[in-house]
Amino acid sequence: MAALTRPGPETAKQLAEQAQAELKAGDPDAAAAIHRRILDEFPNDAGAAARASDALRLYHVSRFERGPAENHFDRQIALDPSNATARAKWASELLLTFADYDRAIEVAREALTIDDAAPTRRTLALALYMKWSVLLSHKKTAEAQPFYDEAQKLWSDLDAVTQMAGRYRALEHVHLAITEPTSWAFRPYRVPAR
Repeated sequence: MAALTRPGPETAKQLAEQAQAELKAGDPDAAAAIHRRILDEFPNDAGAAARASDALRLYHVSRFERGPAENHFDRQIALDPSNATARAKWASELLLTFADYDRAIEVAREALTIDDAAPTRRTLALALYMKWSVLLSHKKTAEAQPFYDEAQKLWSDLDAVTQMAGRYRALEHVHLAITEPTSWAFRPYRVPAR
């Protein structure tokens, strides 16, 4: 007679698979709870903790919860200081979700010092165009020009920039600055409402 075997403790990989199944089933809250469990139960597994932090960052971004999202980004970077991909993603989220072009510029520049990837260059360019357009809207032309010049070096195709900017409410100011240069300048920039 074969002995009954009990399943052993769950591994980080098994928990991550459960979290993925919860996401596919449409329950991001359950997936987030499982990712938190991974962080609690496997704090010394750097890979599992980084992946769980990445998932939790995305979870909080989707809820417009910047503080918790940034905490998980910080944890990812503490676990892997050379993680250019995490920096690039966070820069994009800062720009497109939280409309924080200053911090997006900073984080994208950090990512580019590690890996000169095209998506990161585009994110940095969009953030620079955003800073430029905001400064122009406040009639700070001289202060704005260096941001435009740097953005042009990264992404000079203004048609493509306006197409991309037109897709995101957070970048509406860039779109208007390029496409309607005389009418938009009288509207000072405000963070878009959700």
